[in-house]
Amino acid sequence: MKTNKLLLAGVVLAAVILALAGCGKKENPYEPNATGIQGTAARVLFNPAWIGISPGLGGTIADLDPGTSGTQGEIIIYFNSTIDMDPATVNLTNIVLGGGTVNNPEIKFYPELKKAVISGTFADAAWFTITMKPGLRTKAGMPIDGNGNGQFDGTPYDDLRYYVRTAGAPAAQEPNITHPKVINWGPSQAGNHPSGAFLVSIQFDAGDFDTTSVRSNISIADSAGNAIPLRTLLIGADFMYFTGVGAGDTLRYDTKYIVTFKVNNMTDIGTNGADKNKATWGNYGYIAQVPDLVVPFRTRPASATVDYIPLHKTAQSGGSGSELVITFDDSLDYSTINNSTVKIYRTNNSRSVIYEAVNCRVYYQPDDVAQKRFRVTTTNCYSTYYYQLWISRFIKDNSGWYLDGNNNNIGGEAGDPQQGLGSDDVKINF
Repeated sequence: MKTNKLLLAGVVLAAVILALAGCGKKENPYEPNATGIQGTAARVLFNPAWIGISPGLGGTIADLDPGTSGTQGEIIIYFNSTIDMDPATVNLTNIVLGGGTVNNPEIKFYPELKKAVISGTFADAAWFTITMKPGLRTKAGMPIDGNGNGQFDGTPYDDLRYYVRTAGAPAAQEPNITHPKVINWGPSQAGNHPSGAFLVSIQFDAGDFDTTSVRSNISIADSAGNAIPLRTLLIGADFMYFTGVGAGDTLRYDTKYIVTFKVNNMTDIGTNGADKNKATWGNYGYIAQVPDLVVPFRTRPASATVDYIPLHKTAQSGGSGSELVITFDDSLDYSTINNSTVKIYRTNNSRSVIYEAVNCRVYYQPDDVAQKRFRVTTTNCYSTYYYQLWISRFIKDNSGWYLDGNNNNIGGEAGDPQQGLGSDDVKINF
């Protein structure tokens, strides 16, 4: 009983500490590494895959009365059998017709059939858009998640868009409802890159992208913020390549550079020069502010004899009740290894909760220097509990390079969860 009370007190204390940690600077390793962009995810949403439309995307509306002018037609919207729509929201305010002219449009909802029928006289040889807005809801109040990102972003980001046509040859190009998506870029997030001539690249999932908006929203600078001029080198079917301008064609040796892709400002070419769709990236979908894609990389030094590789952990041994021995791939600057940069925490079994710090001694023996390792006592750790050893990204090797825990060959980084770039801090569970 006493153990349970102590454990409960520890959990409560941890919760209070985490709550209070919101004010002021947080001590590593649990300070935020980057600012995430979150939508309003408080509501339960219904998946756009739960809706079917006839005719199919880009399909032709059947003329039910060929003897009269125009197309006397219908657009049928089918709702999944597992959801009950709120009839008051199934109307032409939340399901909006656009594009060609429609005379006497009308919508009827059949709750027992889980479908809605839009009827009217549609102009011949024209395109029509159907836009379902988040005001269209289920009886449970679930709005459409049109962009499919699992968050409520509101209109126009959660609008579900669709288009059909009438018979004949429409004079205008079909509506453009697809957002170009960034799927690849260079330099990559990992690896040191040769100095000298360089290449910056971006690739989309299709060829529909506006080259001017792409070019004007890509930049490269050194870590001091000094911009490197860029010029377009090549435009491909679904990609663009860039390099330096004149004397700026080369990058300096042994220098960290940062490439920034302002994805939020990139668009496709639109339909007839209008209605341009914003580019997307990752799992963000179509949202108000797509985060910048920021890629750091470092060039190699001129001499192959110069150490340009950051410090990496290579092995560990030991566990509770004795000590942990941590080995690295380079000689260590032991002045950076102490109880501020190396700590032990007691955790829960899933490592999702940190209960408390554990007293430990960080030290090394004479033969550890040649073996590139240090030791941490674990005499205060018990085999019945779970622990985590944390090693700061700010420990160094003797050449001055910081720890590279995320293995992208740039040490000392805080990390960026938006890009899947982890911190260089090393965490060892035992």
